[in-house]
Amino acid sequence: MNSEQKRPPQPSFSQMAFTVFKRCVAAFLLVIALYNWAELIGLAGDGTGRFDLVSSNQRIVEVVLAVAYPAAAAGLWFGVGWGLVLWAIGAAVEMSLAGPPPRSSVFTFCCLASTALSGFTLLSFVGARIAALWCRVRFETRQ
Repeated sequence: MNSEQKRPPQPSFSQMAFTVFKRCVAAFLLVIALYNWAELIGLAGDGTGRFDLVSSNQRIVEVVLAVAYPAAAAGLWFGVGWGLVLWAIGAAVEMSLAGPPPRSSVFTFCCLASTALSGFTLLSFVGARIAALWCRVRFETRQ
């Protein structure tokens, strides 16, 4: 019997940073999802975003985001592949189908900020993934 116990390999700094990044995105998505649900039932935005008061295009967007974002947050938190897919679908829906927001200028700013932040974060995620692949290929070619 070998007296030395083998330890599992320790994750690198970039792997740990990527995990922290995914969990921060998951927390952000959960907050956005809770806001979408609050908006659907009339708790946020002075009730102007309630499900029965908004246009049909906005209804579709809000319902898709309210369902997709919590699932995407869980997937990103646990590090499974479908979390990224749901998040990308939700961000694409949010960026492409979000029509003009109703009346309030504060709400307009929040919609634009959320959409811009989703796009920026998605691009950052893709960039980090490409950088990780590049580092892995570079490391494997050195050996």
